[in-house]
Amino acid sequence: MKNVFSLLIAFLISSTGATARKVAPIWEEQLAAVENGEPAPLVDYSYAGYRYGTTAIPQSFDLPVFKVDDFGAVPDDGKSDRAAIEAAIAKASQEKGGIVLFSSGRYLLNEKPGSNRGIRIGESNIILKGQGAGPGGTRLFMRHYLHPEDPERGWTVPFMFTFAPGDFEANSKAVLDDRGGAKERVVGTGAGGSFSLEVEDASGFKVGEVVTLAAESKALVPEIVGERKLRTLWSRIHQRGVAVSEKLEIARIDGNRLTFKAPFLNNVTENVEWWVIHYPVLENCGFEDIHFEGNFRDEFVHHKNREHSTGYSAVRMLACKDSWVRRCLMTNTGCAVSLTGSISSTAMMVVIGGNRSHNGMAITFGSRNLVGLTRDVAGQFHGPAMSHLAVGNVYWRNVTSKPSGPDFHGTFVSHSLYDLNTAASLSNHGANFRDLPNHLAGAVFWNFHYTGVGEVGRNYWDLLPDEPDRNYGQMAVIDPVIVGLHGGEVSFVESSVGRLELKGEKVYPESLYEAQLELRLKRRPRWIEEAQEEWVNFQKMLGLELN
Repeated sequence: MKNVFSLLIAFLISSTGATARKVAPIWEEQLAAVENGEPAPLVDYSYAGYRYGTTAIPQSFDLPVFKVDDFGAVPDDGKSDRAAIEAAIAKASQEKGGIVLFSSGRYLLNEKPGSNRGIRIGESNIILKGQGAGPGGTRLFMRHYLHPEDPERGWTVPFMFTFAPGDFEANSKAVLDDRGGAKERVVGTGAGGSFSLEVEDASGFKVGEVVTLAAESKALVPEIVGERKLRTLWSRIHQRGVAVSEKLEIARIDGNRLTFKAPFLNNVTENVEWWVIHYPVLENCGFEDIHFEGNFRDEFVHHKNREHSTGYSAVRMLACKDSWVRRCLMTNTGCAVSLTGSISSTAMMVVIGGNRSHNGMAITFGSRNLVGLTRDVAGQFHGPAMSHLAVGNVYWRNVTSKPSGPDFHGTFVSHSLYDLNTAASLSNHGANFRDLPNHLAGAVFWNFHYTGVGEVGRNYWDLLPDEPDRNYGQMAVIDPVIVGLHGGEVSFVESSVGRLELKGEKVYPESLYEAQLELRLKRRPRWIEEAQEEWVNFQKMLGLELN
């Protein structure tokens, strides 16, 4: 067995062109565990992204084309094009799919102030496509910011474009809400990393559909949090316990046993009531080759008002599968892209520029999504975010400008990978203090390039006194794994870190996501190199200097 293990390491090193970098000990342990069929120190993050990372997003599609100009849109004429754009989307929806195509030039999206309604796409197989995000391409201009759909709930500000089935809205409070579909109790148990579970009655499910594996219980607190002390101010975990909500796609049904395309990552235990819940999604939706222009021009003040928060937000993929945003420039936006409640979807080759504002990229509520090859030139207040029941998601090869950094925004996030990211901060976290801690198990920072000025004594479980004016402290994360952190000097309270390896130098494998993907597929997918080459050309086209 040892000889097989040695050959496996040699194959992976040779096939990925490893240099003289030191091999991370945790990676050697990972390979040995996989080879021997034993529990591994890291979960498999390689299922993140379009079609679980197995293939590239297609460059062309066999879909009818609906040109927005044919529905009355006229770029560069100074008149609102919103009605024409919505008419083109409506026609594509009526036909159950199509490419909504923009010409070159500037289209006007939101010319009247006071609106609380964005443009919603509610069918699968609809792709909004422009002529490119650079000079001579397509520009969509949002002159006025949007207001909350519900004035009493400030967080209900819509995105300008939302892809979502029906009127669905993600809700962290309704963890076990079945949305009117099939809902079945899990029978028995399953270890994290397993692919199948048995339910009481599988007749309400079908192969290919997406479901939620969910639980919420105080009994999960000792299992997941262990004996760590919790702040009294973290009221939700005290009152309701820990919540888990993983999105999974059914690959096979044998009697009452469901087998999924990707493994679930949390342990399904017998002392907790677990449910498998029907979860309708859109599929094969895209937003690409577009420059989206918001109109936020003020000096940013965090949560000053809706204009300063999320009023100028661009694209939200809500409850989508195998969908994407790619090759886009987002300027002067409150939030550029959010993958919300989605599964196996990707945001890639996105540049955030213009005036600094609230959010950059965000992954919330969903599972196995990938944000890769992005660059935040504006330095948004919150950097690449994982939030609200997000499980098994990856940020891959992203660059964030000063002063921003990764954001765990609370409400039971777990199993998140920041892979080959560059940022000036280790956290620009937020979340309501009632919904903390910021992150449960499985947070991994791999070959993180820290460009900040240095930090001493970062403590990932630093509990401040429960005083009303001290609601927020350092980011609270259960046993983060930090491997190959390099750049500026950082020191940690090591008792608050799960693993801290080879600090100060870049390690092999360079990318954990890529190495795990190659290990799983037994080959290196061509799309990895093709995407990186395209990303270099995209940045050059926008006139950006390469890092």
